[in-house]
Amino acid sequence: MTEATKAAEQKETETAKVTVKVTADAGVTFARKHYAQGESITCTPGQAKILKAQRVTE
Repeated sequence: MTEATKAAEQKETETAKVTVKVTADAGVTFARKHYAQGESITCTPGQAKILKAQRVTE
């Protein structure tokens, strides 16, 4: 793998992350970790969409 390829993959990985804030009163368990109300979760845009559909994030 060349340095250019590694840099391109790292850039894709960095841009594929979003941060969402937990709004559910009871919190949520995500990726085997419990997040209380008000805490932030870093995840992919697809995961963020699912958490929003479940009404646990903004």
